[in-house]
Amino acid sequence: MRVQDLLKPLLEDFALFAERVDKEFLSYIEREELDRGIEKAQELKEKQQEPLKKAYLKWIEKTFVFLLDRDVELERKGAMEEDPWFDIVHYLGLQRVYVDEDKVEMWKAYGEVDEELGKFVQSYTSKGYFWGLAGYIAMFKSMEGAFINGNIAEEFFGNFSQVLLRNDGYYLWQIPIALVFRTYYRLFPEKRPAFSKILSDRLSQAIEKGYPEKHIRVIQTAIAVIKEDPESLPEGEPQSFAEKWLREELV
Repeated sequence: MRVQDLLKPLLEDFALFAERVDKEFLSYIEREELDRGIEKAQELKEKQQEPLKKAYLKWIEKTFVFLLDRDVELERKGAMEEDPWFDIVHYLGLQRVYVDEDKVEMWKAYGEVDEELGKFVQSYTSKGYFWGLAGYIAMFKSMEGAFINGNIAEEFFGNFSQVLLRNDGYYLWQIPIALVFRTYYRLFPEKRPAFSKILSDRLSQAIEKGYPEKHIRVIQTAIAVIKEDPESLPEGEPQSFAEKWLREELV
């Protein structure tokens, strides 16, 4: 039996679980009840016995902590720092990611799986809104004190700027990716003209495609945060939690 066939029932069950809990936790964010969201995630996590679902609730909790405190601690697990994708791979039994430092295998790419298998797994785990959101939060946190390769900065910026166009009605993924891009803007001033062109193109795309005003404002606010330019913030009161959160990075 293929690995996919073995995983399918578990992943189908997870997708239904994620759809259910996502609705509840996204409603807490809409109501700005972040403390309540943290409490509920902790409560459900303590009761949950299935490793993948428990890990998902853990990342929901960490996401709420980040949104509330603008920071979150990522745990060191052996040689690795915890990461949403590492959790998925680890707790599905696809690869033992979290190993002690003295047991790390030279040249092994931890967290990587066969491309076809990875796409299969992601077709289900992507149903969980908070996997992606937490993944970008973890990306931002992992940059603290890390070496960042300037040679591929423009390519990175171009690829991940697509996140600004994610039109899901909540626009929460735009929060951590804006903070990631702000780090790049600070580190590579010589590349700012190229970065600015990419951001301008993404904003133009959103406008041309007729994205909702709420979304346009989030993109404009994200760009202001990236460039650390409060003068370019959109006028008027914020129209979404994401816009309000980002605006508070500048004012």
